[in-house]
Amino acid sequence: MASEYLRGTILEPIERKRLKAAREFVEATDGRYGAKVELDEKELCIKITPGPGATVDAVLKLREMAKAVALGFAPDRALQLENEDYVLAVINLKEYTDKPNHLRRILGRIIGEGGRARHTIEQLAEVDMVVGDNYVAI
Repeated sequence: MASEYLRGTILEPIERKRLKAAREFVEATDGRYGAKVELDEKELCIKITPGPGATVDAVLKLREMAKAVALGFAPDRALQLENEDYVLAVINLKEYTDKPNHLRRILGRIIGEGGRARHTIEQLAEVDMVVGDNYVAI
């Protein structure tokens, strides 16, 4: 059982601007997979507590979905990660740059003018993408 393997609560930090999406995610997932999902608005985190009937796979899947919401995906998009065909990939762009100017240039190329490059990438690759301050989540 998951509670034997994953002892304690898993915390996924979120930004204040993502609280609404986090509330929707918690409503949609609480009690699913045999785990308790809560939103702590004071600590700004999503808490996942494995119950006695939860499996390790289910808890890890919930953690990945919570991370997707924390990164900026809509809750309905994050819930698509329930399907085995979907995965969450996060690329930290700071690993590829050494100067802030280079980071802005890379983000500009990914987003494109008016978001056209990003939209084209999403259409051609058939993915959902979130571009953050220093990361790209696919």
